[in-house]
Amino acid sequence: MKNFMSCFGNKIHQFSYLNKFKCLAENCPDDCCYGWSVRVDHNTHHLYKNKAPELLEYVEKQNNSYFIKKDVDQEQCIKMVKGLCSVQLEYGKEYMSNTCLLYPRIRHNIKGNIMVAASLSCPEITRLCLFTNNPFKIDIGQLDRLTEIKDISRYGECNTKNIIYINQKFIKFCRNKNASAEQILLRVILIVDKLDQLSKKKWIYMIQKLLRLPIKYMYKPIYDKNLPFKLVEIALMMLNSSKKIKRRRLYDILDNIEKVLNIKIDQDIAKVTLGKNSIKIYQSLVNIWRSNLYISDVLKKYMQAYIAMELFPYGKPHITLYDQIIIFTYKFLFIKLALITSLKADSAKSDQDNTVVNIIQGISKYLDHTKNTHIILKKFDEYQYQNISILEGILLV
Repeated sequence: MKNFMSCFGNKIHQFSYLNKFKCLAENCPDDCCYGWSVRVDHNTHHLYKNKAPELLEYVEKQNNSYFIKKDVDQEQCIKMVKGLCSVQLEYGKEYMSNTCLLYPRIRHNIKGNIMVAASLSCPEITRLCLFTNNPFKIDIGQLDRLTEIKDISRYGECNTKNIIYINQKFIKFCRNKNASAEQILLRVILIVDKLDQLSKKKWIYMIQKLLRLPIKYMYKPIYDKNLPFKLVEIALMMLNSSKKIKRRRLYDILDNIEKVLNIKIDQDIAKVTLGKNSIKIYQSLVNIWRSNLYISDVLKKYMQAYIAMELFPYGKPHITLYDQIIIFTYKFLFIKLALITSLKADSAKSDQDNTVVNIIQGISKYLDHTKNTHIILKKFDEYQYQNISILEGILLV
């Protein structure tokens, strides 16, 4: 560990919400193993082979990679018992694979310095990001195990200070109290379009100027009244093109959208059929929540959490910034649809907060871990949703 640390870097920082994080274990409403295949890295497999060969009974090989076997009925890791990892309980955390030990943490390597965020697919992380004070301040961090990760700075030769500075500027921008979450996202889209045209070295000189530009309408908005139903169809297409596993929270969300909007969802053909008043029902919900700041505030915090999680705009150097923000726009809109169809304006705040965590975590557990995001880009292009006037209509009308 010490030798690896010395060659990999000597600084670990993390967002402050991780200081408060503690696994809910048996109390978790949607434990991390459910619905996923749990990979066993080669080092952990070697450890099992040499020191605990009996654990190999629970490991299977797929395409030159090792995975913990699944309980077919429960659709989760066979070593998960009542929300607790029996490997950890019986052998200690050093016998946990990298996936299990580090989750829900996400690590970004910046020239040997590690920045740690966390995934919104974890219910407790989602709660901490959305409903605790100052969750995105940067603190000294720690990791139980260091594993090699790609240096994101090599894609743009940017230093650690500039990367963190720009990331924090975006996070702060999303707190704007004088703009709605939709207005803020539209501004981010426009800024990203500008940044994509510049080398990463120039971002540090432009970011302040771009963030200071007023948030306002740029063109004449074009509204697509069928937007919410197309969002559902895209989700169905992504489900149909991915591995068939149980996604109980996502299915619950889709069932509720179907019921509230009086639509018929046919998952087999990714088709949504509108009922007699579906469009009016959706618009009435929009009008109810437009005057209520709760959802807008939640969506602002969701944007901040996403920007922190991805170390935006640097964390995904393999795709363009504009594609990143379009994929996020879909997630934002789908979550907004789920929120306005699930929340009750007259409910107690604690009940609303619980519903929000369930929805954002449930959707994130699927959308943030799927490789089928090309479907979003393809359909957005087909529907012309990347046209700035239509984007304005989608977000601002």
